[in-house]
Amino acid sequence: MSQDEERSEPIRTPDQRLRVFVSSTLAELAEERIAVTRAITALRLTPVLFELGARPHPPQELYRAYLAQSDIFIGMYWQRYGWVGPGMDISGLEDELQLPRQCPACCTSRLPRRTEKSS
Repeated sequence: MSQDEERSEPIRTPDQRLRVFVSSTLAELAEERIAVTRAITALRLTPVLFELGARPHPPQELYRAYLAQSDIFIGMYWQRYGWVGPGMDISGLEDELQLPRQCPACCTSRLPRRTEKSS
């Protein structure tokens, strides 16, 4: 078998950009999501975000399909756990993180803000 026959992924033509799935809560890290989306676009990659476009599919089905079609996973986490949908034991955010994937992943989290205690 030749090296070309062993290749599991086809060689992409220049018009096919890598898809970067961004996982985080929507409101809590809204500014960071905007910054990451801009950076992904500046690299001439395609950001894949849950909130893009109208869709007639259940949320879990949608993000799982988006994730399955993505080439890179970026997870950004802070203080919120995310929404637990009907029939689920974990949030969609945790489900995205736990799903097996064949793509590179980068995850980051922020430390909670310190609150000053009054004396």
